[in-house]
Amino acid sequence: KTTISNTLSLNEAGQLIRKLTHPIAETHKLIQENIQLATQYKKYVLETNIRRLSELPSLSDIDKRINDLTHEKSIIEDVYKKLSKFFCANATLPFNDAILQYHSLFIKEEQMKKKAGRQNDDVIQGLEQMMKVYEEEIGCV
Repeated sequence: KTTISNTLSLNEAGQLIRKLTHPIAETHKLIQENIQLATQYKKYVLETNIRRLSELPSLSDIDKRINDLTHEKSIIEDVYKKLSKFFCANATLPFNDAILQYHSLFIKEEQMKKKAGRQNDDVIQGLEQMMKVYEEEIGCV
């Protein structure tokens, strides 16, 4: 009975992980977009003569925001990698990682936006880098 119970629990955990892949991938993409926006805004502040600097966030505030977002992104990546590694090692069925499929979809969407004139190279590069690192670290995908 314990083996069956453990298998059922593992299958339920696997289902939960699969359900979470889209929100996790979407969150990762949104954080990457926010990092790019903050970086672009910082560049704008540096390149523009702004007279009302007291009304704008300071460069240190912008840097802190970028660092906070980068840290949050790495925490999300680490948690998902740990879950995926556990599930991959203990899966009773072949492991099919949907997060890579979602990231591929998001990259294609961002590439279409770029063709339409959007400046989103950092988002595309961030998503591609995440996929590369993820594939290398998980290993069973």
